[in-house]
Amino acid sequence: MVHTVILHASPKKKGGASRLLARGLRIFLNNVKPKVKALNNKRNYEEILALLPEIDVLVISLPLYVDSIPSHVLEFLTLAEGYCKARNCCFRLYVLSNCGFIEGRQNQIQLMQFQAWCK
Repeated sequence: MVHTVILHASPKKKGGASRLLARGLRIFLNNVKPKVKALNNKRNYEEILALLPEIDVLVISLPLYVDSIPSHVLEFLTLAEGYCKARNCCFRLYVLSNCGFIEGRQNQIQLMQFQAWCK
């Protein structure tokens, strides 16, 4: 059973800072062997959705795009909402939001969007 999944959700082919943060996070997770997956296009959706009923923790590392969630992640979240409701998924969600701004407040709207999705 998979307990923790970390998604790096940059649409960039090489993953950028989101991939670096997702992989670096593993260093700080004592006694946890997370599964790290790319969420960068529609081809990844089915594989990741299938993991959701089995996990305890989901971490999404993603860039900030115009103070919001990138469109491919929004599309995935819409699918995941219906998928999880039908299967009674229950996991904690953590978000690593990265941007090129020095002020953390730039990420506030994006984090509020994830908060709303959780509700």
